[in-house]
Amino acid sequence: MKRRQYLAAAAAGGAIGAGGVVGYITLSDQPPYPAPFDPETDQIERSGSGAATTESFEITNQGPTILSIDSNNRGEGFQAVIKETAGGYTEPVPDSPRSGPYEGLNIVDTPNEGPYEIEVIDTTNSWEATVYDLPAYERSDEIELQPPIRRENGLDKVIGPIDFGSEAGLNLANQTQNGTGTNTTERAQRGRRTRFSLRPSEEDESPPAEISYALSIYDNDGAFIDTPIYRGNSRTQQSLIGSTEESQTEPVVLPTANVGFIQVSSTIFWSLSVEDRELSEINTS
Repeated sequence: MKRRQYLAAAAAGGAIGAGGVVGYITLSDQPPYPAPFDPETDQIERSGSGAATTESFEITNQGPTILSIDSNNRGEGFQAVIKETAGGYTEPVPDSPRSGPYEGLNIVDTPNEGPYEIEVIDTTNSWEATVYDLPAYERSDEIELQPPIRRENGLDKVIGPIDFGSEAGLNLANQTQNGTGTNTTERAQRGRRTRFSLRPSEEDESPPAEISYALSIYDNDGAFIDTPIYRGNSRTQQSLIGSTEESQTEPVVLPTANVGFIQVSSTIFWSLSVEDRELSEINTS
C-alpha cells in the first residue's frame, strides 16, 4: 500500500505488436497470492462499460496494492485512475492511454487506508478490474517464488511476492587464522547477488520506435526501490525516472534480499530472467 516515489513509467505506445504483425494479444500468468492473503476479503472485483466510476472499496492491508485491468476496447485509447474516494489523490493506470485491448497488472500507490474507487476515463467498451489488497509478506510466510525465475509475457505485469533470500547471505567474509588461532584477516568476500535481465521477446515484432519497457523493484510493503532497466519510446522521447539517458537495457546485478516484487511496464512482448550469482564469480568475470 505504500507511498511509492513518482515513477514516469514506460512511454505510451500501442498494445503489444503495435506494428500490426503480432497483433493484439494479451497474456497473464500470475499465480494465486499466498496466505495470509484471503481472496474472500482482500480481492475486490469491479466491471463496467465505457467511462464510469466504480463503487468504492476499502484498502486495509499494509502490503502492495495491485490493480488488474482487462479492457475490451478496440482501437481507441484506454486509461483509468485509482483515487481516494474522499481525497484528491489519483494515479493513472496504465500510465498513459493504450490503444487496442489492454490487459495489465500494476502496483498502485494507495498512501492511506480507507475507501478508494476506480474511474475509467477513456474507453467506450467493456472492462473488468480486480484489486488485490496484499499483506506485507515476510520470508516466514512460506513464499514459493524464488530465483531463478523465467517469464515470457507482455504489457504491464507484476511478479511476486518473491523471496530473494536472507540479508545474511549477501556478504560472507572469507577469513584466515593468525598464529593464535583467532580469525582476524578478511581476505575476500563471498555472498549472493541477484542478476536481473529484461529484453524484448523473440516473439515481439514491434518497430524499434514503438518499443518501451522498464523493470522496477518494490519491497514487501509496496515501496518503490529502483528502476535499474529501462528503455524509452523514441516516438515521445519520454525517459524514465528523470534519467538523462534514453535507456539502460543491459542486465544488472544487485544486492537483493528479503521479500519483494518486480513490476514490468511495457508496450511489447518481453522476456524476464532473475537469477542468483555468487559474488566471487562476479568479481572474477
